Amino acid sequence: HSYHLNQDAVLDLNGTNDYITVADHADLDFGTGSSSITAWAYADHSGSQKLIVSKHDANLDNNAGYLMRTGEGAAFTARVSNGSGYVTGSDGDNITTGWHHFAMVIDQSANRLYRYVDGELQGTATVISASYNTDNNEVMQIGRRLDNTDGSETGNLFDGRIADVRVYKGEALSQANIQVLASKINANKNLGAGTTNLKL
Repeated sequence: HSYHLNQDAVLDLNGTNDYITVADHADLDFGTGSSSITAWAYADHSGSQKLIVSKHDANLDNNAGYLMRTGEGAAFTARVSNGSGYVTGSDGDNITTGWHHFAMVIDQSANRLYRYVDGELQGTATVISASYNTDNNEVMQIGRRLDNTDGSETGNLFDGRIADVRVYKGEALSQANIQVLASKINANKNLGAGTTNLKL
């Protein structure tokens, strides 16, 4: 892969108390529609998965929402839940040291959850139903998750760098578009993929 790195806007998180909170907004709730979330990450922690992006409360098994997580030497996991069941895409990707581009795509028309690393498809999972609704009233967290519904405890804080987090509402990005995003970091928002549906 050939990466063109511009690290001016990179988040450097310490794994202890660094994170970004984005207020709950309709643009971050996908309802029963398709959606895509992408981000660049460089994990300084190894052997365990930490959160890149999450929007859920407490136990994702029983509460609606979504997340992406990874770590050096660990897998890349994408998970979605409608509050009564969840779908996970994860396997032994064995993420290596360095920058990687991660993407999760919820394609309601195909009833599938797709997971990409550096523009390459890593796996798919079947979404429980075509009316799978991930909406909730929680904030989005970049670099951690909420462990309690009141936000009093948090967990899985990311130790490393995160950049160019993107949320596409209403669009299941194609692999070709994801490969465009995976070729550049902190690129112009008008770069190729799904520009009209870019929300974050």
